[in-house]
Amino acid sequence: MEIALLPKYLLRWVSKRNLNEIHFNILLSNIIIVCLAIAFGNMSFVINKLPHLCLSRAIFHIDCPGCGITTGLLRFFNLNFRAAYDQNPVSILAGSFFIIQIIIRFMALVKNKLSSKVFYISSILNGLLITALFSHFVFKLFHHNLN
Repeated sequence: MEIALLPKYLLRWVSKRNLNEIHFNILLSNIIIVCLAIAFGNMSFVINKLPHLCLSRAIFHIDCPGCGITTGLLRFFNLNFRAAYDQNPVSILAGSFFIIQIIIRFMALVKNKLSSKVFYISSILNGLLITALFSHFVFKLFHHNLN
């Protein structure tokens, strides 16, 4: 879940080293996402009016693993952890992932020696997040079938 929103041609001025370009892109992209989540998190009157688009819910009547993640992230970044957990418990982990990405990407830019370790840590975090999403989905499937 390494999110890199910025096109490469905008990042050429950062560094001639491709790794710094990747770290900077992920760092800046995560900062933008967190800032947008903080800005829009207080606009729940708008967010609650948006249609819920989930094919899993429409076809199978079961929430997909990601249902509630966006709203949960908005709540998480506005420090409403209980509401974030209620939306989707994995949103707490996903929000933490964004913050950790900002910290470790900044460290990788400051100390080039850490670059390979940052990629390793990020891949472990990706695996944990995917495992949490899948586990939560399986739990919801069993819980749904029991009701």
